Amino acid sequence: MRTATALTGLLLLACGAFALALGLGVLGQSAAKRPLPAPGDHWWAWPAATALTLVGLLWLALEARAVFRRYRPALDGPTRMVTRAAAGDLITDARRLPGVRDLKLRLTGTAARPRLLLDVTCAPGAPLADIYTTLARGPVPRYRTTTDLQALTVVIRFQLSS
Repeated sequence: MRTATALTGLLLLACGAFALALGLGVLGQSAAKRPLPAPGDHWWAWPAATALTLVGLLWLALEARAVFRRYRPALDGPTRMVTRAAAGDLITDARRLPGVRDLKLRLTGTAARPRLLLDVTCAPGAPLADIYTTLARGPVPRYRTTTDLQALTVVIRFQLSS
């Protein structure tokens, strides 16, 4: 989706630069003085504008949905309650590990593809490999089992605090 957004932005930038150059007379004074064609001069202008508007609105709706899914998972109420309770246990277990100062988690994604983001704040010099291994072998599998989300993708990000 980022590629399509970048290409659309580049196309609009090129159109704007062309219109600016045309208006400033860089492409010749006769082109600068000529009026732009009105949409009524071409039979296809209004249907094309309508189609482009509808495509743009659809794209905007899909992007808004993706942003919303990033911050709130598409899970039902009971599942959310179980994941919240399991999150408390996961945080408690992780904070007991040596070198871990804080842990924040966020459950994102859809019911078919759930994703758990763990932001682990550690003290400088903390054994990150040991913390990762301990999390991967203990608290995270318990979280998967408790929430019954076996397809859960877990992303662990470490931050060192000063």
